[in-house]
Amino acid sequence: GYDGAYQPVAPSSREGIWTCFKGGPPEVQHLDLSGEFRTYVLSFTARKGVGINSVLEMAEGRFWVGAGNGGWWMDRAFKQLEVVRFPAELHNMSHGVILGPDNTGYDLVSDTERFKARLFRIEKDSATLCSTNVIDNVGRPMLLTRDRVGNLWMPGGRTNLFRYAQGSMTRFRVPGGPDEDYTQCMQEDREGNLWFGGSDSGLHCLR
Repeated sequence: GYDGAYQPVAPSSREGIWTCFKGGPPEVQHLDLSGEFRTYVLSFTARKGVGINSVLEMAEGRFWVGAGNGGWWMDRAFKQLEVVRFPAELHNMSHGVILGPDNTGYDLVSDTERFKARLFRIEKDSATLCSTNVIDNVGRPMLLTRDRVGNLWMPGGRTNLFRYAQGSMTRFRVPGGPDEDYTQCMQEDREGNLWFGGSDSGLHCLR
């Protein structure tokens, strides 16, 4: 697989991965198996200086693209199809997106400067707030993971994890290191255990 660290990566049907450079120009890159990059300039309206920070290829070939000032659905050639409407008060957005085959799902939208996030439901061209809880990962990048039964998991900073299930947000205090410890990655295994890595405390398993 691939790990983009602070740079998002996503699987590609074109034998490679998609990536984008946060804060860069409105474009995405495709890295093929030979290590060659190809750049696609996006056709959409964005404020000057607003970069792409999320790209996801869907089963039928169209794309979800998230930027600092919103979200878009685009076709195979990265031409704009629809604008996803977020509340007007949101600015400098960073997106953590999980979408299903029907193009609906969730977006953990955070402020790129403070990394305090709220969870939105994505349906077609609309983004609806799911919970009033503010998820704070103590100034660290946000993560969004979905388990096999459809629950969503998010890091909360200082050894906290949040779970969104059946319309409710629940906070879990998990074993960890010092107060500045924070979750860097999360993944469910084939037995349904949730693994997460702490910045100071190492690897943990939530059964």
